[in-house]
Amino acid sequence: MIPILQSLIKERNSVMKGTLVKVIAGGIILSSIPQMGVHDPEVKASGSKIQSTESLTGDDFTLITQKVSSSGRKETDLEEVQKNLQKLGYYAVQTMTGNYDSPTKEAIRDFQSDYGLTITGTANEQSRKAIEHAVVKQNLITDTKNYLGVPYVWGGTTPSGFDCSGFVYYMFNKHGVDMPRDTSAGLYTKGEFVSQPELQPGDLVFYSVDSDEVTHVGFYIGKNEWISATSSKGIAIYSLGNSYWSDYYEGAKRIY
Repeated sequence: MIPILQSLIKERNSVMKGTLVKVIAGGIILSSIPQMGVHDPEVKASGSKIQSTESLTGDDFTLITQKVSSSGRKETDLEEVQKNLQKLGYYAVQTMTGNYDSPTKEAIRDFQSDYGLTITGTANEQSRKAIEHAVVKQNLITDTKNYLGVPYVWGGTTPSGFDCSGFVYYMFNKHGVDMPRDTSAGLYTKGEFVSQPELQPGDLVFYSVDSDEVTHVGFYIGKNEWISATSSKGIAIYSLGNSYWSDYYEGAKRIY
């Protein structure tokens, strides 16, 4: 009986994508084989639906195949996750599958590792939020370069002139992040600390220039560089290893 069942299971899984195959004998489930994708724990938790059920009964067993589909919302969400991971450079596949295939799991794991999240390979709520935030910050960082050369104005929060915290305030709010106006010292009390090796675009870097408290803030833009409004150059890009600024480096925070 076993070889016959194995053949039937293989056949049904090959022609019915997204099936759950059960072998029942004497009221006991002997085998339950979910097809990869819709039965992934993250998808299943969203409320998968049985579309149809077929059964084949022998002398001492019943083979049941159930056609299953995940809810439309969840599949759309996962496709969106894949698109966002692609924008961030983690997902190289051109077609958004909407399934937890190997490239998707690998991309999620890599992102989770880079952002200090628990590595699960699935897009849990924490990871989805972090991915969405990373896309916003990617767009924000790209946009900051449009303001290179804008003059420094103490207290400035507009493209006619910025100070360092005013530039942070303006850019976040321009890109849909509701952030109150705050000083660099105030911003330093928010979010979570990030070490230099863990910096990601959109994180904030802080400096204490001739002071016991934070006096300056800028955006980390990647490749060991940051952008800020400085009194000497206005909006400008600097290296983290800059001979002047590196002496005053205080730390970095991820506030969004």
